[in-house]
Amino acid sequence: MKKLFIGLSVLMLVAAIGVWVISSRKEEMTLEDVLPQGAVFYVRFSDIEANIEKLTATQLWQNLCQVNYGLLWDKGQTQTQKAAMRSVQQTISNPAAQAVFKRFFGKELALAVYPASLDLASVSEATTETLVRLAEEMSSSIFLATRIDSDIQLAESLAGFFNQYGLSPSMETVSYEDQTIHFVTLPGVNMKLGFVRIKDILVIGMGDKSARLSVDVYQRRQKALKADPHFQKAAEQVLESAGLFGYLDIGRFLAPLREQMSRFIDRLEQEVQKEREDDTEGAGSKIVETKRQWEEIFSRMAGFEFFAFSGRIDDIASFKFDLFLDKAGLDPQIAAHYSCPPAENKTLRFIPQDVLGYQWGNCFDFSYSWKQLKEEVARIQAQPDMPPTGLRDIGDLMGMSLEEEILPAFGDEFGGYLKDIQTGASFPIPHILFFVKIQDEEKARRLFAALDERMPLILQEEEYKGIKIKYVVSPLGDEVQPGYCVLDDYGLIALQRQTLKTSIDTYHDPSLSLAGAPAFKEIDFGLSGPNRAVLFAQAGGIARKLEGVMEWGKTWAASQDTRRQAFKSGSDRRLADVEKEITVKKEETAAAQNRIAALEEEMGDQQSRGMDVSASQKEQEHLRENIKTLEGEIVLADEQKKELEKIIQGYEGRLSEEDKREVILDGVVHPFLKSLAFIKTVGARTTLREGAVESILFLKVE
Repeated sequence: MKKLFIGLSVLMLVAAIGVWVISSRKEEMTLEDVLPQGAVFYVRFSDIEANIEKLTATQLWQNLCQVNYGLLWDKGQTQTQKAAMRSVQQTISNPAAQAVFKRFFGKELALAVYPASLDLASVSEATTETLVRLAEEMSSSIFLATRIDSDIQLAESLAGFFNQYGLSPSMETVSYEDQTIHFVTLPGVNMKLGFVRIKDILVIGMGDKSARLSVDVYQRRQKALKADPHFQKAAEQVLESAGLFGYLDIGRFLAPLREQMSRFIDRLEQEVQKEREDDTEGAGSKIVETKRQWEEIFSRMAGFEFFAFSGRIDDIASFKFDLFLDKAGLDPQIAAHYSCPPAENKTLRFIPQDVLGYQWGNCFDFSYSWKQLKEEVARIQAQPDMPPTGLRDIGDLMGMSLEEEILPAFGDEFGGYLKDIQTGASFPIPHILFFVKIQDEEKARRLFAALDERMPLILQEEEYKGIKIKYVVSPLGDEVQPGYCVLDDYGLIALQRQTLKTSIDTYHDPSLSLAGAPAFKEIDFGLSGPNRAVLFAQAGGIARKLEGVMEWGKTWAASQDTRRQAFKSGSDRRLADVEKEITVKKEETAAAQNRIAALEEEMGDQQSRGMDVSASQKEQEHLRENIKTLEGEIVLADEQKKELEKIIQGYEGRLSEEDKREVILDGVVHPFLKSLAFIKTVGARTTLREGAVESILFLKVE
């Protein structure tokens, strides 16, 4: 009996502890519990320290750190800007600063941006006062919330943080609703930061707006962000164990912007109305057109509610994106596009395993895209002095109606793949293939027949495993033999005939398809299922191929530099010859002038003795004509000299870029591509669910 009593007591104690733990967890405040509703943009980082450790442990990150970003930052920057950037780098790498960051922002951090009360019409005045007021209003609408340890002494920690950088700020405290708000004013800057601690959450912002509103939310006088319908809807779709979560409220962002733009344009229109008589530049019509364009943009964005995102760093990193829609508010044509349902991806049957990249989508509306293109061209054509386009000629060239026969031949599936990039030839040659779903076989047959008839080059035909391939023989051999075929109700077009054959081989042997490739299967989290779009890339392989392209480009550029150097050397020699020629002609001119002067003395002596001077006069006349000729030749030579100097200066400018190019390639481009090689594979899928378009990105990182 005693043992039974002890057992029951222990059981009750364990149950009580469990209830206490569960209730404690329920009572733990979230960052969204102290932030107000109505955020335009919100992002939250969780488990920051652990996720940073995961990220920095990857070879991708370690190699990205080897990229010399300073070469890019320093380009075109002043010495002051360079010094400021170095100061920022030193601050970030300072162990003391990292310790402070870890202490204040190592757990959980959120950034919320709220609508600012702006008046773009007043901003057009661009006075210092209005710009300062604008900056203050915008900055005070940004709230930062972070979870900190309970043992942090806020006032002392803030003072210590700023003092270690020699800032020595002034600090003050204000009591608000039983909470203490700390203010920090940096020396020499008219900027006051407000801090308020609510339990283990620290809220930071410019001025006192963020602190007071957060206290009001905590005291339940304001509604919390956690109760915001858009926040709740976005939070329902967050990835499990996500370290990143956030959303952009498109409606809240666009509504005030639309109002402000309308007021701003109306004000400009009123100013133009006052000066209508002087409107020689057509400013009024330009404003009307600008207003129409903005209204069109806002109308197209109507119905887009908000965009949510979340991410998780793991063995395979995942990032999820959700675009929430109100289809009733969307433009009917846009709504039709976003109503396109997921479908089975049959193209995987002819995609080879060893592709570098592959993309497929089933919602490409050719007719809608053509209509959009025509409308845009018509708008441009309406402007004065615009030449006519050849859009109508496309169908005429085929002898078919573009809108009634050509476009309806194709369905809504479109995509392609990249198999290789060959760099051993005269120039890089991609082994690439595109495909499109054939909707109407008869129209497609007529289109291909018309294409064959009008092909300027002779088409060859080969039947391969029951499939007819039509291709063009080029002087570059097998590496460039553009061709097409029809395979399983898809039109395939490739730059190489062999690429078409590879797809046909894959279609007849499913074991060769991408769906069975280990790299694809590793990230096939729904990629092979019904979707609206799919993307797969062996990023490391693409990066290595791009390095080959860069090496080819480097060799080509070096050959061009050699040619330029040869041209420069030739120009240098020609310049030396011209300068020597000018010197000789100037010497000849001076000698002729001296001879004329000597003849003057001789003729004076001859005339005093009654001698005939006609011969001397003829010689003088001849010398003057010769001088005139020499001076003309000197002018021409001077012009030639200036032209050569200009040419040489151009060569020198181009050649001086050679060393800079080498530095950028070796310090930035090659290390960056080497880093990307550690992104083994990339996969992405887009699908549709009720009220939202969902996309998920997967990264296999080493």
